Amino acid sequence: MFLGYHGVGGPITVEKPLYNSEIKNPIFEAAQKFGIRIGDSNGPIQTGFYDFQCFIRNGQRCSSAKAYLVPVENRTNLDIVGGAHVRRVLLNGTQVMGVEFDYNNSTYQGLDPKSTLRSLKFQSWLICLWVTISKIIAEYLCLFSWILKTLTDATIYKTVFGPYEDKPMALCLSQILHPKSIGTVRLKSTNPYDMPLIDPNYFADKSDLRDMVEGLKMCQKIMTSEPLKKAGVKPFETMVPICSIFKADLDKFFTCFSKFFVVTLSHQVGTAKMGDPKDPTTVVDPQLRVKGIQGLRVVDASIMPIVPSGNTNIPTIMVAEKASDIIKRNNKLSI
Repeated sequence: MFLGYHGVGGPITVEKPLYNSEIKNPIFEAAQKFGIRIGDSNGPIQTGFYDFQCFIRNGQRCSSAKAYLVPVENRTNLDIVGGAHVRRVLLNGTQVMGVEFDYNNSTYQGLDPKSTLRSLKFQSWLICLWVTISKIIAEYLCLFSWILKTLTDATIYKTVFGPYEDKPMALCLSQILHPKSIGTVRLKSTNPYDMPLIDPNYFADKSDLRDMVEGLKMCQKIMTSEPLKKAGVKPFETMVPICSIFKADLDKFFTCFSKFFVVTLSHQVGTAKMGDPKDPTTVVDPQLRVKGIQGLRVVDASIMPIVPSGNTNIPTIMVAEKASDIIKRNNKLSI
């Protein structure tokens, strides 16, 4: 691990898991046989194979809630309301006065603009622009799809969601870190409880499909390599009758396969894009303020103009940390 590339002393702890899977060494051996380096995913070179680095503290998940909220949850000047649903932002002209939200079957309004409402999550039903689908993956839903077609509902639940007793499994996921295909999020109605209309628009740009196929071919190379065979790994065949006609042509087979099983890794960004206020595609300025509105900021992954290469969790926490500094500085707070 390259210590100079890792922060220390922050609220969230990042550690390697305390266990090693028995399949790890054969996978690393296979990677090296194909000329792929083994390294530190957060070091100077991120390309290669590596141990996962996870949000862990003392063997348990160290979530942002555990790191930031739990230590301050008993402060007298802090109220944490879980399960609330914002109905609308209350405006006086272009000035935000508060929010209206539902909680425990009742509707409440927070109307003091000088209260502790320092930032609000801007709901998708208020502003909707282009959304970038952050990561596209294939293959890990293959088994699930096959089960759906051959088992009863009760057996599906037990097999898919129950423990994998005596069924060791290795998954190889092909992910597109920077897809060129762009989807949309649109309003379904004026009801804030209605889900938005989301069109991920997968593979609209053909280069995404080509990248996915190359990733799947690499997965197959690794998983059928000699080190994995020695470890007892045997690939299973997913039942996709319409794709079986292409078995002799790997590119065509994986192209067909990808179209059936592609799914998001749920790291969407870009619905409230940050950027130059003069750019008509942006929603917030570099201070995270919603254009044309006073007293409202967006502080979440939606402000990211493009998706980062890694998961959006840490970048979103970084956005929140930066927003906190901006808000304190603008209000001349020393906390």
